[in-house]
Amino acid sequence: MDPPSAALPESCDVAIVGAGITGALLADRFARAGRSIVVLERHAPTEGSTAVSTALLQYELDVELVELATMLGEARAVRA
Repeated sequence: MDPPSAALPESCDVAIVGAGITGALLADRFARAGRSIVVLERHAPTEGSTAVSTALLQYELDVELVELATMLGEARAVRA
């Protein structure tokens, strides 16, 4: 099933293709700079690859606990 589509504006300052973590961060940065943004994404929210890749958001969760404990110490590794 295709995600619902919204009417696109006639113009924008920046068009971003992809609403993953990179696209979202770029959209935020441009919006804070006062730019008019359009983000184009073919998937519905939470259905893209970023939603299943913690490595893009928090590296520590993709490292085994033993290795992380060596890097950070046991208490910090357990907390992560």
